[in-house]
Amino acid sequence: MKKAFLGKPLQWIIVSVVLVLLSGCTIRHMTKQELEQGFSNQLKKQVTDSQTSNSANKTYNPIEVKGPNDQADLQQWIQYENIPLWVRKIFFDKHYNQQYTFDFVESRPMYLRGDFSGDNSMDVAIMVKDKTSKTANIPIIAIFHPNSPNVAFVRPKGLDTADIWYVVPKSENIAGPGEGIVVEKARSRAKFIYWDGNQYDSEWIGK
Repeated sequence: MKKAFLGKPLQWIIVSVVLVLLSGCTIRHMTKQELEQGFSNQLKKQVTDSQTSNSANKTYNPIEVKGPNDQADLQQWIQYENIPLWVRKIFFDKHYNQQYTFDFVESRPMYLRGDFSGDNSMDVAIMVKDKTSKTANIPIIAIFHPNSPNVAFVRPKGLDTADIWYVVPKSENIAGPGEGIVVEKARSRAKFIYWDGNQYDSEWIGK
């Protein structure tokens, strides 16, 4: 009796070890599947939520992404998602999208933020293209103001390419009350854009 009693704990130990090993294999198998499918599932959920919800993201994006396999559409959707929502609202509500499209270039910032009009509010500047113009490559800067539905479209005369752009602080802007914008063609001349109190103007700087 004593011998049989001692054998039972040993059997229970063996069974427990086997169960643990089997559970470990199952856990590892599930974790591997989750790692492989996690990113794709997350994208699908984001796209589905964007399509089915009542949020403004569906209305203020140019397209509705059908799934994460539509890489071109997904890329454009992500780019628009990175633009502040209030800017997209103005762009579509005022029907600016009928004439213009956002000009996204990976080598430069998607948009600039600053107090360009000098009214102590944070404006947003975005490069756009004129879809109705034959000279679509000419850079156009659309400046959005949070306190106004009107957008200022600035065309720096003589500048045919915009490779670099950045914000100039108020302390360095002697031409106007707000922050300025420098738009530059790589290894060439640049233009300084500023608010003069009545309108946006530009002048050459550099070489």
